[in-house]
Amino acid sequence: MTLRDYLERGRRWLWLFALALVAGGGGALLVSLSIDPTYASTAQITVNQVQESSGGPTYSSVLGNQSLTTTYARLVTSSKNLDRAAASVTPGVIDEHRVSASAVRDTFLIDIRVTDPDPQRAADVANAVANAFPEFIKDVQLSGVSEGARQINTVFISEPAEADTTPVSPDLRLNTVLGAFLGLLVAAGGVALFEYLDDRVRTREDIEQLGIPFLGGILRLGGRNRRFWPRIGSPDPALVEETFIENFRQVSASLGFSLGATPRKVIVVTSVLPGEGKTTVTSNLAWALSRSARRTLIIDGDLRRPSVHQSFSLPNSAGLTTAIISSPRSPESVIAQVSETLFVMTSGPVPPNPGEMLASQRLGSLLETVKDAFDVVLIDCPPLAGMADTQLWLARADGAVLVLAHERSRTGTVRRSVAEFEASGVPLLGTVLNFIPENERSAYGYGYGYRYGHQTRTTKRRAFKRIFMPWKSRPKRQHHAGTPIAPPDLLPPSRERP
Repeated sequence: MTLRDYLERGRRWLWLFALALVAGGGGALLVSLSIDPTYASTAQITVNQVQESSGGPTYSSVLGNQSLTTTYARLVTSSKNLDRAAASVTPGVIDEHRVSASAVRDTFLIDIRVTDPDPQRAADVANAVANAFPEFIKDVQLSGVSEGARQINTVFISEPAEADTTPVSPDLRLNTVLGAFLGLLVAAGGVALFEYLDDRVRTREDIEQLGIPFLGGILRLGGRNRRFWPRIGSPDPALVEETFIENFRQVSASLGFSLGATPRKVIVVTSVLPGEGKTTVTSNLAWALSRSARRTLIIDGDLRRPSVHQSFSLPNSAGLTTAIISSPRSPESVIAQVSETLFVMTSGPVPPNPGEMLASQRLGSLLETVKDAFDVVLIDCPPLAGMADTQLWLARADGAVLVLAHERSRTGTVRRSVAEFEASGVPLLGTVLNFIPENERSAYGYGYGYRYGHQTRTTKRRAFKRIFMPWKSRPKRQHHAGTPIAPPDLLPPSRERP
């Protein structure tokens, strides 16, 4: 996968990253606000070592003074000094875990820092410890020197502590940033794990990695592409027709390249699972092929759940089953002519034994007859999953097209389907990825040229009617017994029809 693929997949999870950012940062902020704040106050003392000579300070004396400062910093927090300081404040307020002392580097200064929930009490304790230390260190030195040597090091307070009302903990800003970062980190890990385990087909690259030719993708219209024509109330009615048409023109062109000069006339169109849009793809692909001067016939080969007649608003009183039983050599009576080059054979009455009818020799005779009369024969077959009917159709086909549903078909089931095609000996001409979301159209090369300057006043008016006055824009259908009804043309009314 390229960097663009990773960015495209990450873009789909922007909502989760935003949610994790808000949840992590907001959660950390709420927790921080629930914690009692802690305040700190600092008192500063200076250490002055007694000079051994009356001259100025030497380098060794300076180093000795700095070393002495470090030693004194440790003595500040000793229990004896804290006990001496406790005598000057309220009993029980001095906690050795809240008092710390540190020598300021390269100086003779010691910072005495006290933390407490009360800012004034923190300042009082810091000053008490600082005031007690000079007397404490004086007693320590006097107890260790002789009567004749009474020179001692001096310690004095250089800066008393003051109450600071700004809490040092919790740090709301830091905790919020860390919480937001942790939320993003958890979300990124979850997305990475999900993407690794998720085997749903999403992109052209997912299909090509399976070693299957990619014919094209079909954008998802309003709801699902359940109808032959663009649905009323689709996201962008004024433009969706052009995009929908162009999708199938590209699929038709790709299929034409796959067919090449080989005499493959009978093409099976199937899917892995039900509801992946194979009938919609078959109907529109036949329309696109017929527009390229090919005499195209659609056969509804799904004898269990036929639906091609619904796409074209045709009666289903007679069709494939009728021709198999009565006239496999002369099926003209059950073939409806939709346009000059597009013809439809519906399924006919649903038989009680579809498998036996599809395995009969009469079906073979029927296919031989229609192969001589048409350039391309598209057969809308049942899904591969759990259906033996499709295998019977594959045994009579010259090629197959597999329809996959975006983010529904899984690579594991697709691999098994490809294995079934290989076992049957029928070449898989390619796949069509259906129900591609509108926001991913650019990943498949769709949409360029249809956004800029395309919406004329006529198309905008048609878009308005489709959304707010659907009863005026809905195509009228009239059923006549024995007369096939042509489907609504996919070309926009503003375009000139050939």
